[in-house]
Amino acid sequence: MARNPVTVTQLNRHVRDTVASDIFLSNIRVIGEVTNLNYHNSGHVFFSIRDKESLIECNLWSSVLPRIRYRLEDGMQIIITGNVDFYPKTGRIKLIVRDIDVEGEGDLAIAFEKMKIKLSAEGLFDPERKRSLPPFPKKIAIVTAPDGAAVQDIISTITQKNDFVDIVVWPVRVQGKGSAEDIASGIRGVNEKIPDADIIICGRGGGSKEDLWSFNEEIVARAIYESRIPVISAVGHDIDTSISDLVADVCCKTPTEAGQVAVPDIREIRSVMSENVRTLSRYMDLYLSRTEMMLSSKDPAHARNALAERISRSASETGSKKMMMDSLMNTLTEKATSNVSMKKAELEALDPSGIISRGYSIVKDINGKIISSTNDVALGDAIRITMRDGSISANVTEKGELPNG
Repeated sequence: MARNPVTVTQLNRHVRDTVASDIFLSNIRVIGEVTNLNYHNSGHVFFSIRDKESLIECNLWSSVLPRIRYRLEDGMQIIITGNVDFYPKTGRIKLIVRDIDVEGEGDLAIAFEKMKIKLSAEGLFDPERKRSLPPFPKKIAIVTAPDGAAVQDIISTITQKNDFVDIVVWPVRVQGKGSAEDIASGIRGVNEKIPDADIIICGRGGGSKEDLWSFNEEIVARAIYESRIPVISAVGHDIDTSISDLVADVCCKTPTEAGQVAVPDIREIRSVMSENVRTLSRYMDLYLSRTEMMLSSKDPAHARNALAERISRSASETGSKKMMMDSLMNTLTEKATSNVSMKKAELEALDPSGIISRGYSIVKDINGKIISSTNDVALGDAIRITMRDGSISANVTEKGELPNG
């Protein structure tokens, strides 16, 4: 006997419930080629993936999009992690995207070239807009991983060449999901929070194409392009080229090279100054000799007086130049000494033991949490008071407000 007919709605709801209850479909990885790609103005991305025989539609919601590391392009081979959903109103099955991986270096190359063409057309790589680095920077900000070899290479290279430069490290993640956003935020953060920085060095050490991919992301390229402070890009090894390299004001092949390019060598400057002094002295001696020869044919007394006057004037000029050079070196030395003293004072001001030694105390609850307000304790609560020479345990018996004035 035939069953009673069901409505389309009943059928579709049954299919939806069946799909939703299937564990296999709730967390699945599917590989296929991107087609029908549409970055919608709503912020969502709609596309399909296909193989030789079949096709399935995919939805990438705007809330998930910031976590996706790659900009999709038609023809890319990708692996989608997500779940299958069925829409009763339309009777269509969709693959809901939670994550995407690009399959193979060839597809990474496709994504790189697409991004390169797009940003080049917008003028982000134009040589005319790139700025020269300041010849004598006073402060350099490094946007990179704080525990990587790259930051140590940059710092050691800079300090060996020029120990008068202040170095600030803005720590960011340089690979993995969300790292591109972290790098872009770091570049913008330096511009906002460290406006006196003269140069930003942004980069990392070597790795695979996927490890370095964050520096090919559009969000990083635009942060570099919008930076008020000149940017040096130093990503990977000699053979690596990133989108960041193309948009930065200066591209260096390695982090070590970035440190070398960023600052002048103080030893070379001192050597040049010394050579200039020696050259000036040689020219002065030659001039005096010629003058003496010229005057020797004239009245001897007049010649002697003129020569003495010349010698006195030259000696005075030489002394003035020497004083200027001494003053310059003293200024540089005083600045370095002042910077060290300021840093030391800042550290001492933050030392809790120093604060306690001046007569203050630290009050904590039984869990060791610092109590900063009377609202943090109740009558009868046990507290511990740390002083300069020891600690006291007590109980709260009274609470009150500070008197006015």
